[in-house]
Amino acid sequence: MMLDISLFIAQAEAIPIFGGLIFFGIISFCGLLSLVSFAFWIWALVDCCSKDFKDNDKIVWILVIVFTYWIGALIYFLIGRQKAIEQN
Repeated sequence: MMLDISLFIAQAEAIPIFGGLIFFGIISFCGLLSLVSFAFWIWALVDCCSKDFKDNDKIVWILVIVFTYWIGALIYFLIGRQKAIEQN
């Protein structure tokens, strides 16, 4: 009978440890994803500032990148960067 209780206690103690590891993994993943998206955003902003655009396109792209964070950076990477390359 004592063996059965000790197994139950061992299982009950393992669950919070496992849950803590999952929580730590999720927090670590979210932190890494935030750092990567911030680096991508900064790269897009610097790249946009260093390219030559026609008329007010540069100001518009900078505003898009600044106000829409990583989505704007992704749009700039897919569309705006090509326009800057084509205009040169």
